[in-house]
Amino acid sequence: MTNSAELEPYTFSSANSSIATVNQTTGVITGVANGTTTITMTGTTSGATKTITVNVTTLLPVTQAIIANNDLTVPVTEQITIIVSNTG
Repeated sequence: MTNSAELEPYTFSSANSSIATVNQTTGVITGVANGTTTITMTGTTSGATKTITVNVTTLLPVTQAIIANNDLTVPVTEQITIIVSNTG
């Protein structure tokens, strides 16, 4: 029996790795150069997807980020980790 509240595994991908890379299994995003790209999270079982827009800029370092309206800003050469949780 599977607990419906458990999260399925996800994979992550970047639409433009010259702007930002993302670790396929951990979701850690690293800003590479100024610009905008899309990060996609895909459920490995369901195939369900969620995308966010990542804006990479030269800013002061960030220790925490909040995704608002599916947009996220990541400083160049900094890393942000996406944490997936079941809120519903």
